[in-house]
Amino acid sequence: MSYKKFWLFTLVLLGSVIYAGNTYASAKEKDTAIVYMTSDGRVNEDIVALQEMLDSVVSVDIFPVESLTDNNLLQYRRLVFISTYKEKVPLKAKRAMEHFKGPALTIGENATQLKPFGKWRDHENVKLRKIGNYSLTEPIRWHAIIPPKEQWKVLVHASTLTQKVPFVSRSLHSNWSYMGDLMSSTDFVYSWSHLFSQVLGIQFQNTHPAYIVLTNINMKTNLTKLKETINELSSRHIPLHLAITPIYKEKDGSSYYIQDNKKLVKYLRSLQQKGASLILSPSGNEVDNSLEYMVLNKLYPTIVSNPTKGFTAALHEHSQHFYMAKQDGHIIYPINVNQIQESTETSINQFQASLARLRNVPGSAIGMPYPVYLGSSLMEKIISTLEDTQMPIEWIDFRKSQLQVKTKKVDIKQEKSGALHVKKSFTIKDRLQMYFQERPFEVILWAILVVVTVFVVIFFINTLRLRITLRKRLFEERNEHG
Repeated sequence: MSYKKFWLFTLVLLGSVIYAGNTYASAKEKDTAIVYMTSDGRVNEDIVALQEMLDSVVSVDIFPVESLTDNNLLQYRRLVFISTYKEKVPLKAKRAMEHFKGPALTIGENATQLKPFGKWRDHENVKLRKIGNYSLTEPIRWHAIIPPKEQWKVLVHASTLTQKVPFVSRSLHSNWSYMGDLMSSTDFVYSWSHLFSQVLGIQFQNTHPAYIVLTNINMKTNLTKLKETINELSSRHIPLHLAITPIYKEKDGSSYYIQDNKKLVKYLRSLQQKGASLILSPSGNEVDNSLEYMVLNKLYPTIVSNPTKGFTAALHEHSQHFYMAKQDGHIIYPINVNQIQESTETSINQFQASLARLRNVPGSAIGMPYPVYLGSSLMEKIISTLEDTQMPIEWIDFRKSQLQVKTKKVDIKQEKSGALHVKKSFTIKDRLQMYFQERPFEVILWAILVVVTVFVVIFFINTLRLRITLRKRLFEERNEHG
C-alpha cells in the first residue's frame, strides 16, 4: 500500500471514530424529558427543584404538555410527567407519552388518564400525616388513587391517622411508575434521589461537593478573628470563599463603607491575589452600587449572594435545593446547611441535623455559611462534625470555574485557571457621585473651600489687573505732562 493510500485510510478511519463519538455524545445529550402541566402554564419551584436534581447527573429538557407531539419524546431515554392540577391531558401529549418505551414516571392527579393507569381505583381525599419515614409537621390534604395489587409494587406508603395508602408505586409489567406528589415543602424531598434512582434507573454520584462561605465581612469586621478563621481553613487546604458587604447599613440607617477599614481592604486584596474567591453580598437591592465600590477598591467579586442580572454565578441562600445547577443562565451554588449563629448547643445541633439529612441525598451539595465574627474555634467544630459523618466529600473551589460579571461600568472575567481580567469605565462624574454618597459632609466642605479659593483667586487677579491698569495710566499721564 502506498503512503498516500495509507494516510487516506487513516484519515477515513479517524473520521469514522470521531463521527461515532460525536453521534454517541449527541445521543447522550438527550436523556430525560420533563413534561409539566400547571394551571398557569409556567414552571413552578417544584419543577425547578426536580430539574436541578436530575440535571446534576443527566441532561434534562422541559416541555409544557401543550407543546408535546408524537415526535417530541423519540430522542429521550426517560420521561417524567408532572401535573399540579386536575385537567384533561391534550390528546397528542397523551398519545406521545403512552407510546414512550423508556422508564417513565407520572406525578400528580392526572395519572389515571394514561392507559397504564386505566385500572387504578379512585379513592378519596385524605389527610396525610406521614410519607414513608418522614412525619409531616402539619397534615396535608391529598387525593389518593389505588393501583391493582397484582400489577403494581408499592415502594412508599403515605399514612393518615387510620390508614395507609400507596404513594409511590412501580408497575410490574410496564415501564411506568407513579408518585402522588413531590411534596417539596416537606422532608420527603430528602428521599427524591433514592426514589428516582429506583423508578428511572438514574445513578446519582456518592461524592458530595462541599464548600464553606465566610459571611458577615464588612467595614466592622474584626480583622483578628477573620485572620484566625482564614488560617484554620488554609491549614486544612479548604478553598476560601468570602462574602463581602462593601456598604454595611445599620438598623438606624447609617452606612459604613469597607474602604474606611484600610487594613481589612489590604488583607482582602492579598487573599484575592492568593486565590480566594470573592462574593458580593449587598445590603438590600444595592447590587450595582456595591459592586462598583468593591471594584474601585480593587476587590473583584465573581459571584453574588442571590441570582442577579449581570452575574453568571450566584449563591442560593436559605435554600432547600440540594444540587449545584444552572437556572435562568446562572450557576447556582445552594447554601443548604443551617448556619451556626452562636456557640450554643441548640445552634450546633441544628447544624448537625441538617448535615445528617443531606447525607441521605446522594451527591447533594453541602453549602455551609460561617459568620466570621465567631472566630476559628467553631470552625474546628464544623470541620470535625463533617468528618464524623464519614461522607465522601470534594471541596469545591469557586475560583476554578469560568465566570463573568458584566454591567455598564464593570466587566470581570474569571478563567478556569483562576486568572481575573477586569475592565472598568468610571467617569470623573461617577467617582465624584460615589465619593459624595460616601462622605457628603467632606464633599460639601471641599466644595466650600473650592468656592472660597476661586473667589480669592478672582479677587487677586482683579486686584492685580487694577494695579497694572493704574500704573499704565500714571505712566501715560507723566508722558503727557512731560
